[in-house]
Amino acid sequence: MKKVLKLACILLLALMIFKDAKAQFSAGGGILYGFDLERVGIRADGLYTINESWRAGGDFGYYFPKSEFGAKISWWELNLNAHFVFLDNDDFRVYALAGINYITVSFSDEDNPPGNIPGVAGFDRTMSKENGQQVESPVTALTSNASAIDFSGSDSETGLNLGIGGEYKVSFGSVFSELKYAGIAGAADQIVFGAGVRYDF
Repeated sequence: MKKVLKLACILLLALMIFKDAKAQFSAGGGILYGFDLERVGIRADGLYTINESWRAGGDFGYYFPKSEFGAKISWWELNLNAHFVFLDNDDFRVYALAGINYITVSFSDEDNPPGNIPGVAGFDRTMSKENGQQVESPVTALTSNASAIDFSGSDSETGLNLGIGGEYKVSFGSVFSELKYAGIAGAADQIVFGAGVRYDF
């Protein structure tokens, strides 16, 4: 997958190098929905117009977290895409997109923050005699070592993007919507819908 990521970066750089003189930048934001995650999120994105047919784009998406089994779970994703505009008239623009998707999931234990062990925290220290010496019981040992245990973590996946988008041109830029299959060839693949506004600069 690292080779795929490098190849995508090289392609995007090549498109930017061999650009027309009239380049334009647009940026904006909106909402997104991940069909496998079943979560709504917000996104921020930017586009660099290379010529009438090609654009380079990047966007960042954050899905609203959810609580499940006492854990807080949240996701964010980063996308780098190339857009090929195959329909462009006075009012509408339609494009195909392809690129790289990088998604990260983070989780933390809401009921037992780092340093507490479920089912152990709150127990009193107990002592028992063994060969005439006082020793800590197993429960006490677990409780005293709780500060070294962290019930949180994260994981990430990289995959490919394929999709289609449309824009309605307005005075300040455009109103857009996209539908893509994100994370292809990764474990976190899903259909993602996005919509929002972009401002031309």
